[in-house]
Amino acid sequence: RSHAGDYAGARADATQAYSIIDSYPGWARETFLLAATRAAVEEHYSDQAQQMIGDVRFSDLGNDQVAEFNLLTGRIAEERGELNNAIDIYGQVIAMEVRAPRAEAVYRTLKILDEQKRLDIVKGAQTLSAEALLWRGDALEASMQGMLADLYFRSGEYRQGFESVMAAVASDPSSRKVQE
Repeated sequence: RSHAGDYAGARADATQAYSIIDSYPGWARETFLLAATRAAVEEHYSDQAQQMIGDVRFSDLGNDQVAEFNLLTGRIAEERGELNNAIDIYGQVIAMEVRAPRAEAVYRTLKILDEQKRLDIVKGAQTLSAEALLWRGDALEASMQGMLADLYFRSGEYRQGFESVMAAVASDPSSRKVQE
C-alpha cells in the first residue's frame, strides 16, 4: 500500500503486522520497515516512524535501501523541526545518486530553504528544473512541478511558470483519476 501511495492504509497494516516482523525473511523485514516508516512519515506520525526506522538492520540494506533509509531519516528530522539536520541528511542522499531518493531530497531541501527565506529563487528554479527532467510519474513530480511554477512566477518567468503548472496538473496522479 505504501508504494501505491495509500499511506493511511499502509500505516494501519504496519501497526497490525509490526509484532510479527521478526518472523519475516530479512529482505522482507527491511522492505516492510522502510515502507512502514514511509507511511508513518507521510501520515505525520514521527514517533512511530522513528520507532520503525530504528528497527531497521542497516547492515541488511542494499544501496537503494540505504538511500531510502537516509531520506526517511531526513524526513523524520524535518517533521520534528530539526531543519538543519534534515538538510544535512538530504545532502548525503543527494550525494548517493540513487534517483528516486535523490529527487525527493533535492525537492525537500529546496522547500526547506525557501520556507526559511534562504533560497536563491533563480538558482533554485534551475536546480529543480534539472531534477524535474529526470524524475517522472508520481506525486513527487507534481509537487516538484508545482514548486517550480511558483519559483518561476516569483522570478518573473511567467511562460515557464505556466508550462510548469500544466506539467504539474498532467503529472498529478489524482488528476488522472478525474480525467479517466
